[in-house]
Amino acid sequence: MDLLCTCRRCWGRASVNGSPCPTCAGSGKVPDPFLSDFFRYSEVTGTALRSIANDPDDLTLERMRRHLRDLVDPLRVGLGVPLYCTSGYRSPGPRGLDFAVSGPPFDVRPSAHSDGTATDLYPGSPRTILDAVRWILAHESALAWDQVIVEGGCVHVASAAPRTYGEWVQRRHVLVRVRSAEWDAWERTRVGVEPARYGYETYRDDDDRQRSRTV
Repeated sequence: MDLLCTCRRCWGRASVNGSPCPTCAGSGKVPDPFLSDFFRYSEVTGTALRSIANDPDDLTLERMRRHLRDLVDPLRVGLGVPLYCTSGYRSPGPRGLDFAVSGPPFDVRPSAHSDGTATDLYPGSPRTILDAVRWILAHESALAWDQVIVEGGCVHVASAAPRTYGEWVQRRHVLVRVRSAEWDAWERTRVGVEPARYGYETYRDDDDRQRSRTV
């Protein structure tokens, strides 16, 4: 028997605006299939913000399958450790999850998350996060990847840029969010990024202001 998960449109309430939920037909549950060898639908659509619908359409689901199959699953096999999705699909628009999580400009244009081509992953330790970056760079010619961002407790991996750039555009960006000059230097040394080749940028938080500079 197929597993079920909470409906991502009504979040188990079984109704939307006083009518039976069109996604789950009023049951509050939907099938929870594997979208790839390692990841189920529920893992890449879950959120704590259950007041916001987060059910991808069929086209986005297909993009999610391709993203998981071509980038995330190979990374999981290559590292040999479980990868936990902390954020996958995020519904677009000014009332969507992407805007609720990230703020502007994702109220007016989609991100890779809302296109189904990005996931934030937690592989268990900071050292393994850096190993994930190294592994992608070591196998870049065999992978479909657009962007890798080290964000402290997780690593963001995207297989394609947002569709506003075109269909399946891959920019080959490596980004690191840092809190101090010491961590910045440590990250660069550990990851071994070649700035001119990968468009490496550093993000630093100063007095609640976020700045960026190209290294």
